[in-house]
Amino acid sequence: MGPTVFEAEPGMKVFDEEVFGPVRCIKSVKNFDEAVSIINRNRYGHTAVIYTESGKYARDFIRIVNTGQVGINVGTPAPIAFYPVGERKISFYSSTRGRANDAIDFYSDKKSSSI
Repeated sequence: MGPTVFEAEPGMKVFDEEVFGPVRCIKSVKNFDEAVSIINRNRYGHTAVIYTESGKYARDFIRIVNTGQVGINVGTPAPIAFYPVGERKISFYSSTRGRANDAIDFYSDKKSSSI
């Protein structure tokens, strides 16, 4: 399957499940609070990305969303290999956080943000 973008809603399998591959789900929301609520209600917590020109929304998004990786105006917030992969909720499997220096802090609860 080539790179695919889905316009999806909560309740759709492609939206609710953690899909690894060249797949991106997008959803238009009414406001910032609705977006954060949808993200935080999901049982997975790997990555969340927001596109905004607002510094306030960017800072609030980093602080409020319950995911291990947060992106601001980037496609996938994993810039280079030594950044931690700090999954949360049921996204955490085995020792996937352990990269380079972050392996020392394996049991900490880190969040990596890319802007």
